[in-house]
Amino acid sequence: MTERLVDAQPTSHRPEPGAASVLNVRRAFGALLVVAALFAIRVTAPGEIALTDAVQDFITLSISVLIESLPFVMLGIGLSVVVQLWVPQRVLFGMLPRTPVLRRAALSLLGVLLPVCECGNVPLARGLVVRGIAVPDAITFLLAAPILNPITIVVTYQAFGFLMESCSGGCSAVS
Repeated sequence: MTERLVDAQPTSHRPEPGAASVLNVRRAFGALLVVAALFAIRVTAPGEIALTDAVQDFITLSISVLIESLPFVMLGIGLSVVVQLWVPQRVLFGMLPRTPVLRRAALSLLGVLLPVCECGNVPLARGLVVRGIAVPDAITFLLAAPILNPITIVVTYQAFGFLMESCSGGCSAVS
C-alpha cells in the first residue's frame, strides 16, 4: 500500500475565516510588548532600577536571542510564502519521490540547500503542510534540516566550540 502525499483534512471543524489572523496579530503584538518591556528594563536599569546580575543576564540573553533569530525567522517566513503562493503543487510533488522513505530523505537534504536555521524551518515546514505535504514528511524536514544545515553547524561551533567534543568524550568514558 502506498502512502499519500496529502493527509485528509477534516471538513467539520473549520475556523471562521478571520479568527486565525486576529489571533496571530494579538500574539505578535504581545510578543512585541514583551520584547519592548525587556529592552526598556535593560536600558533603564543602570540608573533607576537596581537589578541583580542574574536578572540583567537573563534580560540581555533574552533580547540577544530574539535579535539573532529574527533574520532567520523572517527568511523562513519569506520562503514559506514563496512555497505557498508561487510554487505550483504539481511542481512540488513532481520534484519529490513517491516512495515515503526517499521523499523524507529528499526533504531532509533540502535543509542543506536552504539558508535558514531551526528558527526559520518552523514557518517553512508549516508552509509545506499547507501546500499539501504530509505531516510526517514535514516533521522529518523540521527535525533533520537543522542537523544537516551548514549555517547551523557553523553557528553551533562558534557558540560552543570544543565543548561538544569534550562532552562526547566524557560520555563515552562513562559508558
